[in-house]
Amino acid sequence: MAKLAMKVIHWNETDGIWYDYDLEKKLHSNTYYISNALPLYAKCYDDEDEVTPHRAYEYLKREGVLNFTKGLPTSLAMGSEQQWDKENAWPPMVHMVIEGFRTTGDPLLMKAAETMATQWLGVTYKSFIRTHSMFEKYNVSAMTEECSAGSGGEYEVQASSIIL
Repeated sequence: MAKLAMKVIHWNETDGIWYDYDLEKKLHSNTYYISNALPLYAKCYDDEDEVTPHRAYEYLKREGVLNFTKGLPTSLAMGSEQQWDKENAWPPMVHMVIEGFRTTGDPLLMKAAETMATQWLGVTYKSFIRTHSMFEKYNVSAMTEECSAGSGGEYEVQASSIIL
């Protein structure tokens, strides 16, 4: 039943992705957010459906978010001061997209997941070596070799300090 609801309410056949649904406007919010791809993780498509994961991957490519080599941005709403916008990448969401592609069983999508995971682990590890911290969110647009802490929101970026 949940898969059907996701397909009927959130799936956009034209764009090949799940969107939020605006109840007042009775329309999809056809803007990129990383959450558009999270239904992959929850397997919100039929097991025999090999097309939907590919369409979601093509959507991410079209939106340009796979060009970010430091992780997947939460949104492309640059200029927003909200922590859920702009160049911030949240580790749990990045993980969910990677796992969503990895668990499809499709060699192309599994390779894409491996590439995303390798890039993500590489830049966050470099950040950890430099700062001795892991952050709740990372800036995937920073002009440094590693990810720096993200920004925006109502409070300072949360870090977990680790003593080596």
